[in-house]
Amino acid sequence: MTTPSIIQSISSPRLSSYKEIFDCADDATCFPYYLWNQRLSSELYILFSTIEICLRNKIHIVLSEEVSLKFTNEVDSNFNWYDHLDFNKKNQDGSYLNELGKKLYNITHEKKRNLNLLPQVVISQLSFGNWNFLISYTKKYKNGDSIEWKKLFPLIFPNSKKSNITINQRVKLVRCWRNRISHLEPAWKFSDVKDPKTQAIKLVAPKNKNEVIQRLNQEINLSVQLLSWLCTETYEYYKGSEFYEKLLQSASRCEI
Repeated sequence: MTTPSIIQSISSPRLSSYKEIFDCADDATCFPYYLWNQRLSSELYILFSTIEICLRNKIHIVLSEEVSLKFTNEVDSNFNWYDHLDFNKKNQDGSYLNELGKKLYNITHEKKRNLNLLPQVVISQLSFGNWNFLISYTKKYKNGDSIEWKKLFPLIFPNSKKSNITINQRVKLVRCWRNRISHLEPAWKFSDVKDPKTQAIKLVAPKNKNEVIQRLNQEINLSVQLLSWLCTETYEYYKGSEFYEKLLQSASRCEI
């Protein structure tokens, strides 16, 4: 039973987006869809956390081995590669650390004192957005050499034949969806998809329940595909798990 107190605790503005898409007459009829969104979000969270952890560890291992060999002539799979990358931005007043550089410094230092943390401790404190930024915008080592992302991407994403730009766009897509859910926004709510160059609309935002379900499953497939690019075994395990089965059930027409 939906009571006015329950509706008030959720708030009418939060339920307003449900009214138009799901053709709800009032807040009370929105409530079942709100509960459905909570179930859907919880299942998506498992997928996103699986992708994030896999992405984090693949990048860490690949960079550890590449950077340790470059600077120590020995291969180390758990190396402090972040100490050798250039996270500086330059302007008229000189150079300063970008947001990722600041985040790493705050993790590894306390009152300018290096805490000498183990690399796995450092990387565990970086967010999905930090990893997305790292592989998209970090270009050089501190000694001025370029980071060979063309060489490293096939090691991080061994099952993808897509370009680095396309892979980065997919990582960003999954990250943004994951962030919306972490901020308690509706998991089913999507905007127009635009061409990054021309800004022409390639895919319009869903306008009704059927279009929501169709778009939802498209986005799930794209996210699961990203996992397959990272690790075949993890992808196959997830696809065969009850978590994936529950996600597909939540994203089906019969569920709502």
